[in-house]
Amino acid sequence: IEAYLMLCWLMTANAGGALKNRPHGWIVGPSGAGKTTLQDFIEALMGEWGLRTEDASAAGVRQLLDQDTLAVMFDEIEAEENNQDAVMQIVRLARLAYSGASAVRGSTDHKARQFVARSCFLFSSIHHHELPAQDRNRIAILSLAPFPKNTEKLVLPATLQQWGHALRRRLVEQWHRFD
Repeated sequence: IEAYLMLCWLMTANAGGALKNRPHGWIVGPSGAGKTTLQDFIEALMGEWGLRTEDASAAGVRQLLDQDTLAVMFDEIEAEENNQDAVMQIVRLARLAYSGASAVRGSTDHKARQFVARSCFLFSSIHHHELPAQDRNRIAILSLAPFPKNTEKLVLPATLQQWGHALRRRLVEQWHRFD
C-alpha cells in the first residue's frame, strides 16, 4: 500500500492549492533503505513544483513559500533532543496546510502578516517523531524495508523531469475525474 500512497501523495502535491485537503507523508526506514534516493526521485519528478530541504525552520518555509503551493519535502528530519520543538513547529505548519488554515505572525516592523499554507508535506527519517492524534490523521507513515545485501545502487533516469511534466499534464487533463 505504501507505493500506492506515495503515488497519491505525488499527485496531490502537484495539485496542492486546488484541493480542499492536502495529505502529507512520512517515509521511515533504517539507514540505507533508500529514503534519500526516494526523495531524490520525487524531487526530480516535482521539478520547480517542489521545495526540498534538510534543514529549515517553520518560519523559513512560510517565508519561502509566501503564497505558493509548492510541495515541501524534508529529508532527514530526525528526532533529536535538541530539535524536537523545531520539528514540531514544522509539523504544525503541515497541519495548517492540510486544510489551508491561516496563520498570523507579527513582523519586525510591527505589522501583522497573514500566511495561508496550501502545500503537501513529505518528511523522511529513520524514525518518525511522536505525533499527536490530529497529525496522525493527516500524515501517512510509509515504511521502507532495508535493501538486500549487494543490491546495486539505483541510478535515476535522466527523464524524470519529463515524467513529472507528463504526470501534471495527465492530472490537468483528467481533473474532472479527480474526486
